[in-house]
Amino acid sequence: VGLDARLDRIAAFPWGRATVPTPEELVGELLGAGVRRFVLSHGSDARLERIVGLARAAQAEVVVAGGVSDLAALDRRRRAAVSGVIVGEALYSGAIDLAAAMETAA
Repeated sequence: VGLDARLDRIAAFPWGRATVPTPEELVGELLGAGVRRFVLSHGSDARLERIVGLARAAQAEVVVAGGVSDLAALDRRRRAAVSGVIVGEALYSGAIDLAAAMETAA
C-alpha cells in the first residue's frame, strides 16, 4: 500500500471520512487488514524514521520513494533497514551514479 505521509498527517485521504487519520492510525488499520508492505512517498529523513518505526514494530516491509539526493541519503535508508528504495530523479539528473548507488545499497 502506498502512503503519501507528511510528518503528522496523510497528505491525501479522499475516502469519505470526517477526519483524516494520523499516519499511525492508518498504518495500524492497514496492518490489521493484513497489509505487510508499504511504499512511503516523499521519503525525507524525518518521515522515514517515523514510518519505518511503525512498520518495523508490526514486522512490515517499507519501500521508500523519494528523498534520495545523494549517496549519503541512500546509505541512511540502508541503515534504517528499509526493504527497498525507489530512486528516480537523482539518477536521471546525474546527482548519483547507478553503480555507486547499488554499491551503497548493498
